[in-house]
Amino acid sequence: MEGQGVGLTTLRRQAGAALIMFQVTGVTGFEMRNLTLDGTFDTDPNVYQDMGLGLTDAVDFRIHNVAFQNLSRGIEIHGDPIVTRGVIYLNTFTDMYYLDPVRGALGYGVVVYGSGTWPPLRLGTAQSVFIEDNTFTRNRHAVASNNGSRYVFRFNTIIDNRENAAAIDAHGRGVWPRGSRQYEIYGNTVDNAVPRYAGVAPRGGDGVIFSNRFSFNVTNDLLLTNEGGCVGLYPLPDQIRSLYIWNNTVPNGASARIVLQAGCETFIQVNRDFFLTPPPAYTPFIHPHPLPG
Repeated sequence: MEGQGVGLTTLRRQAGAALIMFQVTGVTGFEMRNLTLDGTFDTDPNVYQDMGLGLTDAVDFRIHNVAFQNLSRGIEIHGDPIVTRGVIYLNTFTDMYYLDPVRGALGYGVVVYGSGTWPPLRLGTAQSVFIEDNTFTRNRHAVASNNGSRYVFRFNTIIDNRENAAAIDAHGRGVWPRGSRQYEIYGNTVDNAVPRYAGVAPRGGDGVIFSNRFSFNVTNDLLLTNEGGCVGLYPLPDQIRSLYIWNNTVPNGASARIVLQAGCETFIQVNRDFFLTPPPAYTPFIHPHPLPG
């Protein structure tokens, strides 16, 4: 699917129209580029929980040079994490937000859902959803995930994320059968004009978080927590067990702060559940992603 350019082809979702602008299911090699998908947050704020693009069971997809704006969700991905893969790059996500009267604040640039399985970690491989070299402005979560998901979020710029929400999120086990399985988060910049809640806040799952830069207006640079809090017996279902964090900084070059959620100190411990060095033999997957060719 191709437009003439971000400034030339704009597809706008009208009030009362279908909530999902485009849904793609079971396709290998899908590509979307050079257009704008525009929702209704600017004209009818908090009325429609609309979405730009839905991908289900998609393989080797490419989404690039697209402007997503005024939507509740820019891109939502569902699929088996050992099959689903692709790259989302060189896009802009602006004003991804929705205030639900019951559930409260929502809003996602990209949200990735697995299929409820719990596959082995495959860090540094192509078998993931890659989100790279994008700009996210006034989103709630730039990225979120759940239900056995895998994603790589790298070399993105986040500006003024909204509300008391983490700019970069990974859910633990809650309303879905499983929490987030795997994430690789590196080379990103989070820059807020006013103080916001958190930069990166995994609530479960495992992976790597390194070489990110947080402005002084991020209250909790790296917040380690557990979905639903830390109550019960260790280990909690799908909690953080193998997370590696290193070389994250703030503007003066000091190390970014790692904060444990109150009450989780005995459940999430350094050198047992998270580590301050790279994992053995880890190498990030090649950048830029080779799929675009």
